[in-house]
Amino acid sequence: MQFVFDFEKLEVYKRSTSIMAGIFRLYNRLPQDLKFSVGDQIIRAGLSISNNISEGSGKLTTRDKRRFSIWHSGLAGKLSLF
Repeated sequence: MQFVFDFEKLEVYKRSTSIMAGIFRLYNRLPQDLKFSVGDQIIRAGLSISNNISEGSGKLTTRDKRRFSIWHSGLAGKLSLF
């Protein structure tokens, strides 16, 4: 039986991983000159969303969890620009 962290059961985490699949498809279609500027920024923003969800789920207080939720929702807003 494989161990599953609590955050891996969250729908928002599952969606963030599917967003990353789309980001990598977009990255692969970018012209070479944009891959190292815009492409890298998009990848970092996308990875930050799932990383913040996993890190935030490990927080013990509601206040800390809320802070991480607000942070990753701001990153999702950045991705919507692309």
